[in-house]
Order: sequence, then structure tokens, then C-alpha cells
Amino acid sequence: MDDNDTNRLIVREHLQRFGALLVEASDGVAALAALQKAQDQGEPFSLAILDYHMPNMNGLELAEAIRALPAYRTLPLLLTTSEMRRGTEQRAQALGINTTICKPIGRKRLLNSVAATMQVPGESGPKEPPPAAPETSMLPALRILLVEDLEDNRDVVRLFLKDTPYQLDIAENGAIGVQRFQTGDYDVVFMDTQMPVMDGLEATAAFRRWEQEQQRQPTPIISLTANAFQEEIKKSLAAGCTAHLSNQLRKKSCSKRFSIMPNPSERSEPHDRTHDADAAP
Repeated sequence: MDDNDTNRLIVREHLQRFGALLVEASDGVAALAALQKAQDQGEPFSLAILDYHMPNMNGLELAEAIRALPAYRTLPLLLTTSEMRRGTEQRAQALGINTTICKPIGRKRLLNSVAATMQVPGESGPKEPPPAAPETSMLPALRILLVEDLEDNRDVVRLFLKDTPYQLDIAENGAIGVQRFQTGDYDVVFMDTQMPVMDGLEATAAFRRWEQEQQRQPTPIISLTANAFQEEIKKSLAAGCTAHLSNQLRKKSCSKRFSIMPNPSERSEPHDRTHDADAAP
């Protein structure tokens, strides 16, 4: 239960790799409804992960409401929070919450906290199953520049690229992106189009001018926009972008785009500028 989409995505990515079946809720009312529905169907939940900072009903208030449900009086509860004050911790313990995780949530801490809450073996137990195809060993070792001002989106990309051979560099706006691009050697650039200081279209045009001045082959630049309107796509392609993705990023679309990139040693010809229709939501 978390009102932040990115936080839910991070927990989902970590736990689904271990075969966990998850139901998500963005507020306390939806969470209570999901708990009751599961109980009515004869499949009650084995664990609830609650975010403390939620609107209308915070994590401890939700925990108190859960404890009022007869079927969930002993349900293992895990609390996530960006800060934990003494009074909050005491109230959490009184509600039977003995495990809390401070954000940002890392995979190892999350798994160990879940194991401790449910009193099962942690990471010293069964090993993580092998990742889904394409296998990491088959992926090209790309250097990627992400130009993105929103921290949540940067965190999502970091999560997607974890355990891959990709090397990720980050620029928080277009002006910093231009500096990184001119001093680095990148195989692909992911460019947010709406940023302060210098937006993605200006930065892309600056990238292309510099490449022409240096007589360099064009680097693939994938634009990230909040929508897939044809007008926005045309603007990004006109500025020099190679292709387009919605910045409602999905692991499948990112992985697909990376997996078809040539090895760095093979990049010699300019890339066609296209819109990745399959990647749009």
C-alpha cells in the first residue's frame, strides 16, 4: 500500500522476481477493500507492506484498521517510511509492526525485512531465480546517458538496468547533458523533452550540431515525452531524435530498445529516425 507509483513499482520489481503474488493499493480505503475481498474469496493475504506517509489515512492508521478485522489481527505488517520518530515507532510496535524499512528501499534490505516479518529464511535461503530473457550475457555492453530532471524517473531507469552490463550516466537537465555528451562516449541517449534550464529538444539539437562539427556518426537519441501525440513525436524527430518512448517507462519497452542496439564496435552507420510504436503505452 503506497500512494507513490514509483515506490510500488520498486517493491513489485524486487518481490515478483521471487515469485510473490502482489495486489497493490494506492490508499487506505482501497487497501482495506482488497483485504476484505481476499478474505471473502478464501485467499487471505500473508503479508501487508504499508507506507507511513499516505494521504487521508497514514500507514499506522491503516494498520489499526487492519487489526480491527478479525481475519487479520495477526497479519504480518511491514512499514516503509522516510523517517521514523520515537513516538511513531512505539505506536507501530503496539500495533504488532516489528519491522520498518527506511527509504530508499534496496532489494537486499526489502527481502531480509520481509523474511524477518514473516519469520522465514532470508537471502541465505533459496537463491534468486535466473533473470528472464534476454540473458544478461547476451546484451551489448552499452554506455547510456539519461538526461532526466525527475528523480523518480531516474530511479526507475536505475532499477531497470540493475544487473545488466549497461553503464548509466545521468544528467539532471539538458545543459548538463550537453556537457556530459561532449566529454563522454555514449552508445545511446535517453532524452526527456521537458526539463528546466535547457529542454530536451534544445539539448538534442546541440548534440547534433556538436557531432557535425566533430564529424562524428550520430548517436541514437531516444526522446521521452509525457504523451504519444504525433505533434510531439514530430518535434522530437525534427530536433534530431532517433526514436520515441513515452516517459511512463516500462521495463519491457526499455529492455526491447536496449536489446536491439548494436554492439559499440558495430555502430558506424547513421540510425533511421523512427517512432517506436510498440513502446508506446
